[in-house]
Amino acid sequence: MNTQAGWSQVRACIAGLAIAFVAALPGASRAGVAIDTNDILTMEYQQTGANEEEAVRLACIRAVKATVGRLLFSDFKLQAGDLLDPYIQKNYQKFVASFYVLERRTDRTGFGTRIRVQTFPEVLARDLREKRFLILPHEPVSLRLPQRDP
Repeated sequence: MNTQAGWSQVRACIAGLAIAFVAALPGASRAGVAIDTNDILTMEYQQTGANEEEAVRLACIRAVKATVGRLLFSDFKLQAGDLLDPYIQKNYQKFVASFYVLERRTDRTGFGTRIRVQTFPEVLARDLREKRFLILPHEPVSLRLPQRDP
């Protein structure tokens, strides 16, 4: 067996156990658990709503917003933040890879779910850069100042 491949498997196993341990802690699922692969970001939430459809929609929007936050920890800077929330509310579905309802419960106040949502960070980053919500700090700002006559 290749030693480097063996250590890679050991590290992956330890990471999986750590995630399982954190997920098993009381209250950990309420805060959400994020697992990152190269092309998909996975999060788990407990979400309530008037019905299951609304709870799923709110969890998906929450996951897309968390993905935006994750992008902001890279090299990007956010501009026009006040317009971003309505944009995400309207277009969140194209950034959600999948969702899976892990648990359902109903009470007098509404419907509760424990849900796993997977998002596409690369697709989201590309779209937000195209729409100019995300910029690199060293990119020139596209504002033109009026020129004076000499």
